[in-house]
Amino acid sequence: ELATKILHLSFKGRAQQSSIKNFVITDKDEKDDKFYLIFGKAGPDIFNLDIQTPFSPIQAISVAISSFDRKLTCD
Repeated sequence: ELATKILHLSFKGRAQQSSIKNFVITDKDEKDDKFYLIFGKAGPDIFNLDIQTPFSPIQAISVAISSFDRKLTCD
């Protein structure tokens, strides 16, 4: 018998498509499912980025861009 363990993240409806780039940053000690950053794929080339403090918009964009595995510079 094959045992499967699955971790399910709540994207609060912001990620409509599965992607390895989807992620949530939260406080593990919070009891009310509070998030600080949600990055989720909404379409073929569309992503949603939702943030709350302590992240600034530039910090959140930097974290989201870092999830892409392609080089951003030319060799």
